[in-house]
Amino acid sequence: MKWSSLNLFGAVSPPNLARHKAAVLAAWLCLAAAPALSAKPQQAIELTPKRLTLGSGEAFLIERNSRYGAESIYLNERGMRIIHPHLRLDIIARPPNWNLIWCSGKSQGYFEEPLRDFRMRRGLSASAGRPPNWPALNTTYAGLKAKMLLPPVSAREQATALPFMSRVEGTRPQYIRRAEIYMTEEIKLPQGAARILTAEHCLPQFDSFPLACHEILSDGTVVKPWSTTSIKVVKEPPGIFQVPSRYHACKSQDEAVNAGFASDVDEMVKDLKIGEDFGSGKKSGK
Repeated sequence: MKWSSLNLFGAVSPPNLARHKAAVLAAWLCLAAAPALSAKPQQAIELTPKRLTLGSGEAFLIERNSRYGAESIYLNERGMRIIHPHLRLDIIARPPNWNLIWCSGKSQGYFEEPLRDFRMRRGLSASAGRPPNWPALNTTYAGLKAKMLLPPVSAREQATALPFMSRVEGTRPQYIRRAEIYMTEEIKLPQGAARILTAEHCLPQFDSFPLACHEILSDGTVVKPWSTTSIKVVKEPPGIFQVPSRYHACKSQDEAVNAGFASDVDEMVKDLKIGEDFGSGKKSGK
């Protein structure tokens, strides 16, 4: 069972590989150029609300950092919205089925993916199973009572989860020695929301809220693929769990999510004149 945070969009089949590469390139450009639109990157700090129960018309606002940048989650019994501002991508889910509605600000399109399909695409069972019997320690995280789970780290994960910069800079590779998953039961989750949030990080089914993942490398360095920075109780924004009326339905998740990124890459290729013969604009004799 993989516990690490893998590709948000799931496995990519060979026919879609070129488009996937284009989407990844555009996403990296967005991360490098776009200003922060939600929480600023920071360490986990104690910003928990004084009360952890919601009143009428209220929702939790959870700020997190991940490999995709800062992200926000609005959550209550009426729905959940995960906002990735740098990617201009939102995921909306509502009862009773808690299907994932992928909404792209780039393509102005949306696609509804059944929850069972999302879980299976992440390598998990379609239905919720029993939580694994991982070693656990009582602790606190972001000011909340939490459990630190210690999942086993396979040799394959050690070999494939090297930090990105150690590969590109040629520094000495560091391997994952231990992983720590922090979960809390102080935030009560609807079962559908719990199934999404755990599957998002390729975790087995838990009814508690996933706060963070720490990877301890062989040199003692701590890497945080995703972590919670703040939790607040706020008034539920009007229409937060609704698809914007200007968005159009798409036939696939790929069309909804990657169409905008692909158009960005097409414009970049045109601007850089990639594919044109080098020297074609030179004067003869030069």
